[in-house]
Amino acid sequence: MTRLHRAIAALMLLTACAPHDGRFDPSHFKWTGVGAPRDVVLPLGITPGSSFGGLTTAAPDREAFCCAAGPHVDVPVRKDHAATRLTIGTFLPAEGPPNHFRVTFPDGTVRTADGGRGFSTFSVPVPEALRPRRGTLRIRVDASVAPYTLASIYFE
Repeated sequence: MTRLHRAIAALMLLTACAPHDGRFDPSHFKWTGVGAPRDVVLPLGITPGSSFGGLTTAAPDREAFCCAAGPHVDVPVRKDHAATRLTIGTFLPAEGPPNHFRVTFPDGTVRTADGGRGFSTFSVPVPEALRPRRGTLRIRVDASVAPYTLASIYFE
């Protein structure tokens, strides 16, 4: 892994994967709660390292990127503003085939995108009818290669 890859990894880890229960010590950059991509709405009472919707939350004692994702991830994602794009950040080791993603929105609209090896970010257009909507939208992501790391998923 090059210095650039390490710098990008550190940035993604610090900005994309965040604690959801408020137990965070920014002076040491170590969180002690449940880690998941910032805009994923976690169920109440979830514990570190548990799985839901095809996503495994990060545990504070693991020094790994957040969060392991299976071939099918179906999670609620916070949407606080009108948005035209859904952006997804992933990590997949450099060896092997690239990852192909199928993103399904709550209205049934399907978008496809290719994710590269290593750290990769892609975005897909939000369906016209869902752009002004605020709240929580359930998003399904199907991947051709799994497991992979889901570092971020957010509306912009």
